[in-house]
Amino acid sequence: MTLRAVSILLLTLLLGGCALRDLGREIEVLEQLGRIEGETRTVDGPGDPTLVVLYALRGLEPVLLNYRVQLQPGRFSLVAPPGRYLVVAFEDLDKDFRHSPGEPLGFAGRDDPLVLDSAADLQGVEIAMTRSARPPGGLSLDLSGRHADSNVPAPRRNVGLLASLDDPRFSSEQGRAASDRPLGAMARGAIGVFFVEPYDPARIPVLYVHGINGSPQDLRPFIEALDRERFQPWFFAYPSTLPLERIATILHDAVLELGVTYDLRRLYVVAHSMGGLVSRSFINKNVALKKRELVRLFITLATPFGGQPSAAVIQSVPGALKPKWLDGVSWVDMVPNSRFLQDLHAEPLAPYVDHHLFWAFLPDSTQPGGGDGVIPLVSQLDVRAEEAATTYPESASHVGILTAPRVHERVARILADAWERDHQALRPDLYVARTAEHLSPESDFDLRILTVEDHFDAEQQERLQRLVELVTARTDSLRALLTSPALVGALARYDADPGSADLRTLLERDQRWRAGEADGVVAEVTDAACNEALRAYTEEEPIFAEIIVSGRTGGNACQSHTTSDYYQADEAWWTRTATERRSWYGELEYDESADAFGVSIYVPLPDDAGASMELAGIVKVLVREP
Repeated sequence: MTLRAVSILLLTLLLGGCALRDLGREIEVLEQLGRIEGETRTVDGPGDPTLVVLYALRGLEPVLLNYRVQLQPGRFSLVAPPGRYLVVAFEDLDKDFRHSPGEPLGFAGRDDPLVLDSAADLQGVEIAMTRSARPPGGLSLDLSGRHADSNVPAPRRNVGLLASLDDPRFSSEQGRAASDRPLGAMARGAIGVFFVEPYDPARIPVLYVHGINGSPQDLRPFIEALDRERFQPWFFAYPSTLPLERIATILHDAVLELGVTYDLRRLYVVAHSMGGLVSRSFINKNVALKKRELVRLFITLATPFGGQPSAAVIQSVPGALKPKWLDGVSWVDMVPNSRFLQDLHAEPLAPYVDHHLFWAFLPDSTQPGGGDGVIPLVSQLDVRAEEAATTYPESASHVGILTAPRVHERVARILADAWERDHQALRPDLYVARTAEHLSPESDFDLRILTVEDHFDAEQQERLQRLVELVTARTDSLRALLTSPALVGALARYDADPGSADLRTLLERDQRWRAGEADGVVAEVTDAACNEALRAYTEEEPIFAEIIVSGRTGGNACQSHTTSDYYQADEAWWTRTATERRSWYGELEYDESADAFGVSIYVPLPDDAGASMELAGIVKVLVREP
């Protein structure tokens, strides 16, 4: 029997296996998704970053289903199941992911809903944005809580969330399971770009991308060896059986959103195996934006730039035996000279992207043409990858290259050299200036408004001025509360709790809290005396509707009222305050839990009041509008 015949027989037998049947069913579900495509344009706006928000029209109220971030108005594409939809777009001038008065806005599908069916995509949706437009149907257009909205697809929710590499979602076992059940991985929240620590504008992010059937834990040796003084680790988790173009688009969308959120200046990428193909496709998309030279360093480890010859067996399956869904998996893209690989290499890497290629080989390999036991050398050293600035051979297996000491030494040197070249491009001072106002000790809780003319009309300015006067009159009493023995004692109790230093414990508490066990967790982990002190204070000073004190790792230390969640460090306001170590204010808005309009003030509490501003905790105070 020929090798081709054996391959056909084996693949035919495998197609009857449970794992592939599960994969087939899930790929078929994904293939039922359609696209709503169109273009946004601004009529009287500056052409700033734009949010395109998709609402499903299923009942009385529109339901937020998906969104897309654009660096400026232009073409957009939103993935959704068949249904009736409303699309709203607005320029996010202050980059806070919610619509503020004066930000240009437009929509399609308000009076005549957009209908997407399973037969074809919906194209040609035009949205003109103007300053005079108002959100349809009273929509708040607030995406600041998108991380907690179960209606939003997991890849969109999990953009920049803090996560531990030890989380079971990112284990090797779950990585293999995700390949068989991509929808299951999505349900577990195991798709997205995750942070190991809060974002720091003074350090360059290094994004780690695993390979086929892999997981972020595969790259643990590199993440743990990273110089944390100069760099901050991010990792991308994904099910590797999805089409590589779709995976690269998920990554591109996530980095685009993070770029707008944090005003990213530089990003480095380290990828293993098939992750190098995903990353190269993402870099191509990013370069095409022509807005900023973001990705300046690209390191690949045993990447099959020429494809995987064994994947060609998929082309040998007779048409009568080949299910349609088999054309919708990454194996098709891995076939040498596939359409994906042709498109991937159609244009050379941008000259500002330094590519360092590490290739692996086993001296005693019986693999045809040599290789690392998985990927042949002819693929790792494909002629189309000769654009790499340097190539490094390593005597190691396909997985062994991840722990090879010499590879780690060279990667560390490459990163250090790139830092010397690029760190001057980082502008943490501009990041802080754009997103926060420093409040000196003499003017704590000052609510002076930045760029008033862009965001607030005359009525709002007058309302805010009244709040400024009310808070100013109570500054001394509020400062006394924040330095009171009850609050300081609560933070000390938080620090003494071993669970507060363990991210997994914090997240487990948060899950219990959200699942309806809030009262029990409150009694277990927050300080009762501090809770009572804060509650009494809000009764004495009713303009302070709610006060939340979180410890240095983001869990609740005490609170005036029971919050909707326990873990605050995955909220944008908490991350921003922890990163900038500055007090700041939010927008004038309606707070549902307090049933009132008001402004939230965010205050970082220094440890021992030292000049180093080490974080002891963060206080959020909701100032109620009378």
